[in-house]
Parts: sequence; structure tokens; C-alpha cells
Amino acid sequence: MGSHPVLTMQNISSLLLYPFEKENLEWPEKQESVLIFGAGYIDVFSNIQNITPVSPFKMQAESWSRAGYDPQCEVEDRHAYDFALCHITQQKEAAKGQIATCLKALKKNGILVVIAANDAGGGRIQKWMDEIGLKTGSLSKNKCRIVWASQESVREDILKEWDSYNKNVEITIGEEKFYTRPGIYGWNKTDKGSELLIQNLPENLSGRAADFGCGYGYLSMQILKGADHDIQKLYAIDADNRALQAAQKNLKEYEVEYLWQDLRKAPENMKPLDFIIMNPPFHAGKQTDSDIGLDFIKSAYVALKNRGTLYMVANAHLPYEDVLKNTFKDVIKVVEKYSFKVFEAQK
Repeated sequence: MGSHPVLTMQNISSLLLYPFEKENLEWPEKQESVLIFGAGYIDVFSNIQNITPVSPFKMQAESWSRAGYDPQCEVEDRHAYDFALCHITQQKEAAKGQIATCLKALKKNGILVVIAANDAGGGRIQKWMDEIGLKTGSLSKNKCRIVWASQESVREDILKEWDSYNKNVEITIGEEKFYTRPGIYGWNKTDKGSELLIQNLPENLSGRAADFGCGYGYLSMQILKGADHDIQKLYAIDADNRALQAAQKNLKEYEVEYLWQDLRKAPENMKPLDFIIMNPPFHAGKQTDSDIGLDFIKSAYVALKNRGTLYMVANAHLPYEDVLKNTFKDVIKVVEKYSFKVFEAQK
């Protein structure tokens, strides 16, 4: 039995070129335009001349910028590309929306290549491509599925339905309405941990604050509308540009500054904060990655002023408590409930 490399976002995305390497598809000519959607820069992409990279995620966009490209958050041009190479997300509606975006971006008879790990939806790609009317080819490698097709005979009714997943939708949580979008973390619900955090915050929060990993703005909304809170400045920060766009709609009645930043690094261009609220992510694609939350904790420490406070919720099984105690001066476990822990940590 041969061994497989650890599946990371980078080495999955590199397999977008596998059909070209295996000569199932001809390499793009120098003058042909190539859209790369949902992938960060990796060296193998230097084999292609005319690339437009698109990703709503800050860490992926930064990788392209470092390589000298000008990445975009959204696909702006229609019928402009000869090839579209797409690493789809695991979330079903968002993945269908990505496929629709790529199909609309292709010239007539342009080539679409789609990839996902088998345990993150790779097995569904063939079925979806058939459903929308495409004649496909496919390959498997390193527990991933790569499917390609020429952009022809597309079913316009299915294309329209899938493209609707690229737009904000309104959901109701309790008595409140929120704009959100498929693909944003927890896009159609409130995380139970976030609810528990709000229930256990002090009644008189004040000063300069930030919502680390704000998503569509649920936590920010709760502290801003609190009658007893005196929030002088709030930063809503997320690595997903789509989340920030939704948060802007939800928080339009409040004075909020939105920052598109990767919080695995300390945020830039902010004065020291009085407090931070956060429910940090702990997944990278399909896989659990508690290092993301650990980096959030370290970034929060840097961003807080002396005696500033971090209010944080996390799944109880994640290894954050020791890092909090080794990083912050005073740490209190406020509550443990519903498989979550809420911490209050003072710098």
C-alpha cells in the first residue's frame, strides 16, 4: 500500500493541474486566460502564464500578493476566461455557487476543472456536473477527485439556481433577522457556543473592542445593542471577505470598522483594545486544526492593552486552557456547559 501525503489546502489545490500533467487536457497557451478560484498560490501555478486569482479568504489572497499577482475577492468578469480552475469548499450550497460562478466566467466552450478531497465533497462533483448538463472527464489522486468539462450544454435553470447561492439571504434567529450567505461559517444558524458566550458576558462592557472572527456579525450585534454597554469603538475582523460584507449589512445602524485580516497574525493598524470577544474557528477545510484558535489567542494578547480582557468560548475538548494560562495574567473559566467552555482572560 502506498502512503498518501497529508491533505492540506495547498497540495489539494496543486492537483488542479493534474489533468494537464496527465495530458487529459492541453496546457493553456500563453495568450489564454485562466481563472483560479478558491486556491492559494503554490509554485506549480507558475507553469501558467495568464492567471487571475480569486479568493475571499485573506490568507489565500496574501499568498498570491506575495507572488506578485493582484488577487480579487470576487469574480468580476463574465465570459472572459478560457479556463477556470476551482477548489470548491465543503459546504454544499457554496460549492455549487462556486461552480456556477466559474461557468458564467468562462468563454463559450471554455474548460472548467473542479477539485475537492474525497472526504470534503469530492465524490459529489461528478454528480453535480452531470446534473447541470456537462460532459465530464475525471481523475483520482491522493484521496481527491478532479473533474473537468467543457462549458457547453449547460442547463440554464440549474445554473440560475446555483448562482443564487452566491447572494446574501435573510435568516431569522430568535426575533432577529440577519443577512448571511452560504459558505460563511455557521451561515444558517447561531453557534451554541456564541449564545453561551453572550449569556455570560459582563453587563457593563465598555471601551475599545474587537470581534475576532466576526462572521456575519452575531456577536457584534449582541454587544452593540446591549443597553448597559458603552462601546466606544468596535472592530469587526474576519479573514472571509464574504462574512465582512454580510456583517456590514447586519450592523449598518452602528459605527463599526471592518478589517479583512488573517487573525493567525496580530492585527495591524489598531490602537490597544479594552476587550475582545471571540469564538475562534478550529477547522481548516475538513480537518480539525486547533492551532488556528491558539494563534487567535496569541493575536488577542498582542491586540489588548495592559489589563485588557479577552472573552472567549470554545469547544470543551480543545486544548486552549493551558495556553490561556501561560499567556495571560489572570484566567477564569466562567462556565462549562453544552460541551463548551467560556473563559475570561486578563492581560
